[in-house]
Amino acid sequence: MDRFDVKCRKLSSHKDDMNQPNLSAMDPAAKDDLIRFLLAENTELKSRMWTLTQY
Repeated sequence: MDRFDVKCRKLSSHKDDMNQPNLSAMDPAAKDDLIRFLLAENTELKSRMWTLTQY
């Protein structure tokens, strides 16, 4: 389980909807933290994709 899965589990208000955090229930600081996390993950994935295209 990665960090995003853990965040989703903590933020989700519905047991069957683990992949969709309830953003309206989050405070602004938690939203900012989630956005920073997602941007960092996106940057890492772009880097990995670029690396794969070099071979």
